[in-house]
Amino acid sequence: QVDVVMGTPADVNVSLPAVGGEGLPTTSHVRGRVTDSRTGGKITCPPPNDNPTDCVITATTIDRRTTGPVTVTSDPTPADQEYVLPAIDPGNPSNGLLPGLHAITVSAPGYESQTVMVQVPLGATVEAPPVALAPAATITGTLSTVVDALPAGTCVIVVPLTAGSAIPPCTPAAPPALTCTTTVADALCAVADSNGVYTVSGVPHGSYYVDVVPTNAEYLPVTPIQVTVASGETRQYSAVVNRLGRLTVTVLKPDANGTPVAAAGEIATVNPGNITSAATDTFGQTTITGLAGGSYTIGVTDGPSSATA
Repeated sequence: QVDVVMGTPADVNVSLPAVGGEGLPTTSHVRGRVTDSRTGGKITCPPPNDNPTDCVITATTIDRRTTGPVTVTSDPTPADQEYVLPAIDPGNPSNGLLPGLHAITVSAPGYESQTVMVQVPLGATVEAPPVALAPAATITGTLSTVVDALPAGTCVIVVPLTAGSAIPPCTPAAPPALTCTTTVADALCAVADSNGVYTVSGVPHGSYYVDVVPTNAEYLPVTPIQVTVASGETRQYSAVVNRLGRLTVTVLKPDANGTPVAAAGEIATVNPGNITSAATDTFGQTTITGLAGGSYTIGVTDGPSSATA
């Protein structure tokens, strides 16, 4: 209510509350069917996702809301059925999408994701264009070592060429899982098993660097290679992981009779690098690890006495 006096200006301040989705209701849905691009039939996921529980279709889109973009995801849909995005809830008719143009991304385990554009009307369920998913590629192989066994937690990281050739770090999942994570967007990661066998699944067609990254600092990363994979291809790549050198030092000193005996508790120093060892054991031995190839000088000091080799 505004009181206006003749001949006098009146100020009116109006506050309009924000309404999500430009004031439109979220009552729309998208329905669509997915097939295998090779057969035209239903998708058939590769192991370990080849069971009905895991071999499902998922559709996602970004909806604009008052609070910002919201990711809307369909319920997991059996491979032989249509997806509905989002699932229709008779008790909540406003759980749908806003009208407008939506990018719908459809995915399934072992397949490359595909995005289709769908014009969504107000308050209706619209049919999306059919999607034929192509199987993703797989990169697999065996890692071996020249000495000792392959250290647990050795990662294989498949990095898009656009991310550059720098070798990224990896974080293995807790055993017995053979998965890992890395800091590079769109990179895929797997951990080699106790036999050195690894498998990186779900690789979209394209070009990549393949990095072998031991999480044990005594082992060296393998020089990255470039590979290009086609949809559905299985690419073999095996590599040898090299370990840095180890040096075992035995320290002897004379006993009361002048006879050389094992010297326990002694510290050896290796140069270049000024690397100190752990104390020698009861056999007079200590092992220094992580040494690059080259020549070294070893020194041991015992009070006023010293020795160099």
